[in-house]
Amino acid sequence: MSTERARDLLNYLASVDGWVTADELAGRLGVTTRSVRNYVVTAKELHHPHDVIETGSRGYRLQHDVFHAVIAASDAERFQSPAAERPVDRQRRILEYLVSLDDPVNLHSLAAEFYVSESTLESDLRRARTVLGHSGLALGRIGSELRVLGSEQDKRRMLARLFLDAQSRQVIDLPIVEAHFASPPLGQVKTLILDGLERSGYRANEFGLGSVLLSLAVALLRMSNGQTLLPATEGSPTDPALEALAADLLGPLVAAPPPPEVRHLALLLDAQVARPTDGSPAKADEPVVDAAVTVMLDRATEVYGVDLRDVAFHRRLAQHVVNVLGRAKENLSSPNPMTKSLKANYPVVYDIAVFMASTIGTRFDVQLDENEIAFLALHVGTFVEQRSPRSRRLRCAFVCPDYYGMHAFLRDRIEQELHDVIDVTSVVTRTDPDWASIDANIVLSTIPAPAGVSDVIHIQPFLTDDDAARIRNRVARIHRSQRRNELKQQLLTYLSPEFFVVDLAATDDTTAIRALGELMVSADVIDESYVQAALEREQMSSTAFGDVIAVPHAMDMTARRTAIAFAVNKSPIPWGDNRVQAVALVAFAADDRAAFQSVFDQLVSVFSSREDANRIIRATEDFDTFLDALTRVMEN
Repeated sequence: MSTERARDLLNYLASVDGWVTADELAGRLGVTTRSVRNYVVTAKELHHPHDVIETGSRGYRLQHDVFHAVIAASDAERFQSPAAERPVDRQRRILEYLVSLDDPVNLHSLAAEFYVSESTLESDLRRARTVLGHSGLALGRIGSELRVLGSEQDKRRMLARLFLDAQSRQVIDLPIVEAHFASPPLGQVKTLILDGLERSGYRANEFGLGSVLLSLAVALLRMSNGQTLLPATEGSPTDPALEALAADLLGPLVAAPPPPEVRHLALLLDAQVARPTDGSPAKADEPVVDAAVTVMLDRATEVYGVDLRDVAFHRRLAQHVVNVLGRAKENLSSPNPMTKSLKANYPVVYDIAVFMASTIGTRFDVQLDENEIAFLALHVGTFVEQRSPRSRRLRCAFVCPDYYGMHAFLRDRIEQELHDVIDVTSVVTRTDPDWASIDANIVLSTIPAPAGVSDVIHIQPFLTDDDAARIRNRVARIHRSQRRNELKQQLLTYLSPEFFVVDLAATDDTTAIRALGELMVSADVIDESYVQAALEREQMSSTAFGDVIAVPHAMDMTARRTAIAFAVNKSPIPWGDNRVQAVALVAFAADDRAAFQSVFDQLVSVFSSREDANRIIRATEDFDTFLDALTRVMEN
């Protein structure tokens, strides 16, 4: 238990850039500060002689460079180690061993191979059956003889998945792939693929390319053992240029590559890597997808109040969805290292992507994972960022006594450097301005303001880079303050004592959503269908943002009135792969859809600061103390 807790502690420290106090760690882990000290000792012992945790008067801080170097080395070593480090590692290795074999293996021999008792092995096999069942495979057993049953293609997918599950990062490290599957240098193969795609008029999807190289490494190992694909009875036709590229790639690696292997590699390139250039002819299924994307964008625009109807965006998204469906048909997925970042920093964009994934899944009877959702979010975020207006320019007053027209020169310089953030609406050229009568969001002055006059930025007669930086920083602070004040008023409107709970009795995300949902159902704010919709949304992608807050909600704004049911827990609630101490079940009415984006974004933003979140959680004893703490944090 202490080892697992030590790993939890390390994972939490890895998500933070600076120092973390013992109190904060104790709150995150649901233990005492004394236990935290013990877990730190255990964590250091796990990685001895490397000093991965720095201890000081401010608490504990992870040495990120050292830690990630150790993890990268341990990833490579673990794949070659005869002994599994943890039960989950052992279970993964047992699965890989079973999938790799064509012949049955004896239960007693398998237990001896992995140095475990037969009772432990039986427990591991129960988990293996569940994992295999989710991948189209099954564990056959006759007496003490075991064998994995299923297609060669599903077995290869399982081997690739097991490899990815063992990775510490969501990035496919080619040297580790090469070492694990005894493959040829994959960097050279990657270069050949990129060159071949360019010759054939395609752009390359770098994220998908790593997955194709992993699949190729698995395929080469299987083919070397005589385990080849059967001829396909159906499947989407591929571009002859991609089939030729696949044949060129396999030719030097495999003697007489079987046609099904060439075709399958071409399918992988088509679904995961090859991206058409602008003006490329549409694929056969694109008209159907095009119509579905039109409906999807119209519906997303209606639900989220963000206009997504644009011809160029529609075209790019339709092409992407065609490839999404191709990957789903082949049961393929590419790890996206930006998933967590997109989710944490652009929650509404990510939520729109979840909505799109749900729509695509329903329309085409496929299921999209979080990696695919993140790729959709990249498309949505890029479009929204391009279309969104820049921050509103602040009204600026400029005080500069007239001296041979110096004020005009300086004003021109200010407007040239800062035209995107301020609008100079008034110029005062007197040495004795009436400071109280100046009406502006921000005042710039070349002369010192008298005592008692605040919010004036003193600048030099010739604008310096430091002046420009200070002005931009002040503008950003003013915008931030304005947004926080707006959000504070909205939250005060939507929060209420009847929907507030301290230490919610919940064992996981499902029980928490049901408990908070029941409060609003009883008050006739929502009905049971909204609670069920929130649970379904949660199953698509967790609404936990780090290890602080979860914001569950349905994708349709069907509440009778807008309200937020809020829970603050001193001990964390398990929430998917996270543990959260604050839960905000958000129910929006259609009339308030315009406020959804600001409330959602800013609610996540407030609790994204661990220091601020801890301050709120520690101070909360009831609804009033929660509001006081929340208000103080937002005002600061």
